[in-house]
Amino acid sequence: MRYYILLALVLLMGCSAIIDADGSRFDDHLDAGADTGDTGTGTCDTDCDDGIACTDDVCVDGQCQNTANNNLCDAGFICVPASGGDGCVPDCDLDCSTPPNCPGNSCYDCNTAGYCNDTGTECIYTLRDEDGDGHYIETAGSTDCSGLDPLADDCEDNPANDGALINPEAKDICDGLDNNCDGSNDETTTSGLVCEGHDCSNPIPVVLQSGSFTHQGDLNSAYGNEYGQLTNSYLGLNCTEDGNGADVIYVLHVTGTADLEIHAQGVTDPDLDIALAILDDPICSTAAGDFGVCHDDIVYGQTGYSDSRIFLRAFGPISPETTRTLYILVKGFNSSVSGDYELTVTARTATGTVCGNDNSIIDISAGGLLYTQAGADNNQTGSCGSTGTEVVSRFSPGSSAGTGLGVLYANDVTGNFSPSLYLRSSSCTAGTELDCDTPGGGGGTASFIEYSVSSLESMNYAFVDAASDGDFVVLQHEPAIP
Repeated sequence: MRYYILLALVLLMGCSAIIDADGSRFDDHLDAGADTGDTGTGTCDTDCDDGIACTDDVCVDGQCQNTANNNLCDAGFICVPASGGDGCVPDCDLDCSTPPNCPGNSCYDCNTAGYCNDTGTECIYTLRDEDGDGHYIETAGSTDCSGLDPLADDCEDNPANDGALINPEAKDICDGLDNNCDGSNDETTTSGLVCEGHDCSNPIPVVLQSGSFTHQGDLNSAYGNEYGQLTNSYLGLNCTEDGNGADVIYVLHVTGTADLEIHAQGVTDPDLDIALAILDDPICSTAAGDFGVCHDDIVYGQTGYSDSRIFLRAFGPISPETTRTLYILVKGFNSSVSGDYELTVTARTATGTVCGNDNSIIDISAGGLLYTQAGADNNQTGSCGSTGTEVVSRFSPGSSAGTGLGVLYANDVTGNFSPSLYLRSSSCTAGTELDCDTPGGGGGTASFIEYSVSSLESMNYAFVDAASDGDFVVLQHEPAIP
């Protein structure tokens, strides 16, 4: 027996390499520990087995070599010794068009989606919700990842494009987009369009989150023309040309009292001429000819000032237990007006109708139409005014207004009286009176003041005298052109 053992040792010593890849070819005694007498030429006196099943462990000229061998892994896996374990990991560089792939047979590129799990049956990926709408999409190249994870059901996740309006729970808006991720744009039924914003039956809801709402839409033929020509009859001004422009309808349900600023402007083209109107009524009817109070162009007839704005001071329900409904209409000036627009609704702390500190008076410096109710007697009657109730607002000419001219219009919404309009500079209670106008004729005649910027102070105050407390009045401000 000793003879055969010695013969085996002699044969081994005659080899230049000793292999012990996983302990199965030779017992550990042959290449373990210190020199035990079996360390002839070309042998190793340390164990070359690295414990990784997919490596070839070889002793060459007294040095261990551990070489990855993909053939020692199952199909679809490659040998990466640094990964630990048995060293076999999914081959995520596979062409997913042919098996074995990851995951399954979805032809999904694992390099884009993330990385394979340890069995190679699916990709591990991260979910993304950049537009903050509570719906997710994988960080992958596929546009439809719903088959991989039920949470990944969003079809659009670009906040710069659509905010949080596109997801499976959103309503379809008549904007040429698939807002609800059902694969159809601007769905129709046998009775016509059902997409949101088309008419009073399905308006786009205004949800004030942190006091603000912004929606980018597209004035296009899908919306149609449900309302005719908008006419601000209180001021004798038309807000639209021929009444044939497309119109989009929004709705805001107000439960508290706040100052509201509603602003519409072109997105890609600032000169996009769109009109803005509000209907302070719980009922919105598509059959209505006009649409309440309207405004068009901050400065009429001037390029770059075609945006529209409406201010509402202390707007809220009549009693705390009720809700006040406000409908908002965005409409093209005429049938030729189309393109992307942006509607912004901002709520601020409600201000009063009378003089106080500056922060208690609504600021109309940006220009637009103020729609509000008159308050208690402020005793700040101008030289042409009466002792009736009043509405006060403030505005600054701005640092770039130059020496141009600005305009103020005022009138009663009901048409029962003709209000006085007067302008003070510097101080609401004791400033210099710059101008005052009392229109002649009967009720419903607008008052008018044209002011020079050079005569203004850093802050100025416009007053409208109403007939009695609670009367609705409008005041339009066209700032001076820089």
